[in-house]
Amino acid sequence: RLTSVSLYPVLPMSGGDTVTDAGLAASIKALYATENFANIQSRVTGNQLLFDVVERPIIAEVNFEGNKLIPKEGLTQGLENAGLSVGEVLKQATLQGVANELQQQYISQGYYNSDIEVDQTLLDGNRIKLDIRFIEGKPSKVVDINIIGNSHFTDKQIREVFALKESSWTRLLSKSDRYAQEKLAASLENLKALYQNDGYVRFEVDNAVLNISEDKRNVFIEISLTEGARYQFGDINFLGKPKFDNDELQELVTFAPNEQYSQAELDATTLALKNRYGNEGYYLAQIRPVPRINDETQVVDIDYYI
Repeated sequence: RLTSVSLYPVLPMSGGDTVTDAGLAASIKALYATENFANIQSRVTGNQLLFDVVERPIIAEVNFEGNKLIPKEGLTQGLENAGLSVGEVLKQATLQGVANELQQQYISQGYYNSDIEVDQTLLDGNRIKLDIRFIEGKPSKVVDINIIGNSHFTDKQIREVFALKESSWTRLLSKSDRYAQEKLAASLENLKALYQNDGYVRFEVDNAVLNISEDKRNVFIEISLTEGARYQFGDINFLGKPKFDNDELQELVTFAPNEQYSQAELDATTLALKNRYGNEGYYLAQIRPVPRINDETQVVDIDYYI
């Protein structure tokens, strides 16, 4: 496919140069950098320096089989972005990387039994056909959610706010017990909101561990958490350039000092302040609540920077 003349400019050596080990290494590196060759060997015959090369094949055809979750259009576009479209030089490392990435996408959706197989058929003219076969399998189900470290809320109360649910006969027609990374992330966010809306400012999820059964059909989740202490709201201050009187802004606050801290109430007040300024034409007003947490008194003062 490539002519010798087209490759001469790539080489750091030319006729009349003395052949050295460093020169040979640099030449081979330069040829590999063109990404056109799978193998390169050099040899000296008389006064000639020869490079024996194996050209990488050109992709002639790409076929997909078994892909139900990922549409063909998306796969084709993804391969094109990676440089694996028809007419491109086949790079084995890139192909393997794409296959691994597709595998990870299935795993992130809970398809631990999935597999990606790529068959390569060499055609005439150093062309190659790629048949990519998807073995999707079935999504793994969550059979147990174990919660460690909770005392304020019961396991049942915590599980109720989870997007992920434990598998049971009552969920035969539901997909809530199918594991997916997005569902786990949403569950942990809901857990954090549950505690922070009930005064637990310092609440933390210490760890979330997944265990997969040997047949990869069942998922066991263990969540370790630290509740911390319960806090109350303290003083509320408006700083910066508020534009409105302090009393007028205070009327928009949905919480009061000595009330139990709630992130939802703080967010609601922030939204009300933004709407007040927006209604008066201050569409670009920046309103930023900054909590000042006192761990000794378990009080959270709120400074609104406007």
